[in-house]
Amino acid sequence: MRASEGARPLCATLLAVVLHLPFVLRYDLHFQPDFAISMLMSRAIALEGDRPIFFWAQAYLGTYGCYLTALLFRLFGVSVILACLVSLLIWACGVGLATALAARL
Repeated sequence: MRASEGARPLCATLLAVVLHLPFVLRYDLHFQPDFAISMLMSRAIALEGDRPIFFWAQAYLGTYGCYLTALLFRLFGVSVILACLVSLLIWACGVGLATALAARL
């Protein structure tokens, strides 16, 4: 693998962050019910000691992002922007991993 091919996933990840960052800063334009449930679950984990395995009222979606957000809520306080940043970072890592996988195929 050449050095330029190794840089593609990093570039794709950075591009994903840059393109999505305006939506983090203006979360009021795209705040959706699913994201609100995720944030409420993170708050319940951080402040009330709740330990869910699945999303509330769903039996198929995991909660790893909620636990990560809850950890940051405990450290920095509850914030919609912080929750958006966690979602953005998880998504951007997925873009980078998908790009790396596509380069290997």
